[in-house]
Amino acid sequence: MGLVRNLSADEILSQMIHGVRVVRESGLPPIGNVVFMGQGEAGRNAEAVVAAATALTDQNRFGLARQKVTISTVGVDAASLEALARAPAMLAWSVHAADAELRRRLVPTSRAHSPEELRDALADALSTRPEKARTLMIAVTLLAGINDSPEHAQQLAEFLRPLLTVVKKIAVDLIPYNPHDGAPVEFERPADERVYAFLQQIRAAFEGSTALGYGVYVSVRVPRGDEKMAACGQLVTSRQAIVDSVAEVVE
Repeated sequence: MGLVRNLSADEILSQMIHGVRVVRESGLPPIGNVVFMGQGEAGRNAEAVVAAATALTDQNRFGLARQKVTISTVGVDAASLEALARAPAMLAWSVHAADAELRRRLVPTSRAHSPEELRDALADALSTRPEKARTLMIAVTLLAGINDSPEHAQQLAEFLRPLLTVVKKIAVDLIPYNPHDGAPVEFERPADERVYAFLQQIRAAFEGSTALGYGVYVSVRVPRGDEKMAACGQLVTSRQAIVDSVAEVVE
């Protein structure tokens, strides 16, 4: 879709205010978890994102626990990672591939920096946090025949290993690809067996790490909304198609 504009901290928080109002009026359970994900790159709007996260975890305002707020980023550069690490929230780094060339293809917005550069910058940034707050989520969207092989899994495990000198808990979130309009035709969802094999490969690589006081946990994200093209990575493109069609009628 591309950048339209950055939201201010107040605009970000207005979404939470609206959500709180909706759950109260509907008699739903209170909001207990907030994720900055799928709304644009947080690292390119770090000041507003950090300010919003600070408000969300302020006990005199929204009162969320910091472990209940997650900020997702592809890791634009070292400066953006350092800025986001100051937020009272867990960081989720969208890695997708440990191989530099493959990651440049999958994450073109971070072409200027190698995965190793960004990993080391992230480790430095997280090292400034209290030890209990040094948790990290690693997001990997799995694409059939592109980054879902056992070799890719082993590469990822070796790539993550140096982070354990700083980070005490790493949660690896495997996301089977959700197809959407406008995506490259070669992008396909991998078979469930392939996803499970990838998961097992990473678990095996870190077997015994919890006994050393570290934790590497691997799980597969359960898709929600994919039957209506409203899962992760799908909704914005569907929305854009509607906007474009309306614009054509208006013109």
